[in-house]
Amino acid sequence: MNYRISHLDGIIDGTITIPASKSISNRVLIIRALCKQEFRIKNLSESNDTKVLNYALSNYPEKININDSGTSMRFLTALLSIKETQYNITGSEYMQKRPIGILVDSLRKLGAEIQYLKKTGFPPLEIHGKSLMGGEIDIDAKISSQFISSLLLIAPTLRKGLVLNLKNRIVSKPYINMTLKLMSYFGILYSWSDNTITIPPQKYIAKDITIEQDWSAVSFWCEIATLSKETNLKLRNLNFESIQGDRKGVNLFRDINFKKYHSGMQIKKNKHIEFKKIINCVEVPDLAIPLIITLSITQNKSRFNGLETLAIKESNRIKALKIEMLKYGTFLDEKQGEISIQSSDVRVPKQIFNTYNDHRIAMSIAPLALVFPVVIINNIDVVKKSYPNFWSDLKKVGFKISPVTDLNI
Repeated sequence: MNYRISHLDGIIDGTITIPASKSISNRVLIIRALCKQEFRIKNLSESNDTKVLNYALSNYPEKININDSGTSMRFLTALLSIKETQYNITGSEYMQKRPIGILVDSLRKLGAEIQYLKKTGFPPLEIHGKSLMGGEIDIDAKISSQFISSLLLIAPTLRKGLVLNLKNRIVSKPYINMTLKLMSYFGILYSWSDNTITIPPQKYIAKDITIEQDWSAVSFWCEIATLSKETNLKLRNLNFESIQGDRKGVNLFRDINFKKYHSGMQIKKNKHIEFKKIINCVEVPDLAIPLIITLSITQNKSRFNGLETLAIKESNRIKALKIEMLKYGTFLDEKQGEISIQSSDVRVPKQIFNTYNDHRIAMSIAPLALVFPVVIINNIDVVKKSYPNFWSDLKKVGFKISPVTDLNI
């Protein structure tokens, strides 16, 4: 179904609780599965991605369908490789088009037995789990940090541990740091020298943990604040010492002022401050879409690089952006992981915006209702992947959201 989104006056005023981080939640769930003792996880993410992983780890069915959760696919592929049982793991139609060959090749070098059930290099997979020796391997670091995190999480359980040599430019490096910091919290020792990460064989130590709120989700509120006429917004329970790289990434939104209050953050809109002409997103790819859409409205020409991974996310985000942004007059040029806003003759969109079953596209398009009288988008439930309460939170600050019928198109 299509939904109509609007905002009466463009003024944002309210208090919101950002959801718990699914990135941290999913890593902690894997660590708990590897730990010999139980521990409590407080504030676990309620996202679909975390629910599907938690279900798989609670039941260990022989056939696992993770739907469209890329994190679950990568993390479980590594975890199941060391479980001494046979598993089949699959996902949605689009998930079966997302490459996993680099991770499978790396696990095979460590001794894993994994077979492709359809197309080589892609899910679904058949995994014959067993104890793995471990050792030293190389991995291409320019494709996905999740491949690296998957290997790191199981590294302490390998009989020889793991020496991982990262080749080529490292994308999403803060997510690798997040994985290592969480492992350290649970007692794991490691070293990272130049481009080599070394983890000796050892045991995870059980320890209760409270999951941080999701700094990636803050980016959509930064977009909202930038596109608003006026903003006085409070975001509850944000950790300013966060292990999430996107904590620093939100500072790329230069038109807004961040101020601590109690256990959260207050956002107010500044007078217009020119954004950088070139923005490097290699360490914050999840912030790229709201940033690109924001700048397509606030300034005519900008360039974004470090976007190589966007083509293999929940959708081909580069292709999706080029199609959807053209609906309101913005032309994007894309070349080798770089996007340029070539022209932005902003006009009221007359077409329905597609979400491509991608949560970040849906949440980045919705704030355009602050710029245009109305925007209409499809498949709004896709936000449940990471931010189940997104639409109800928008309503708290004045957005109107209603299903489109023949009577109110």
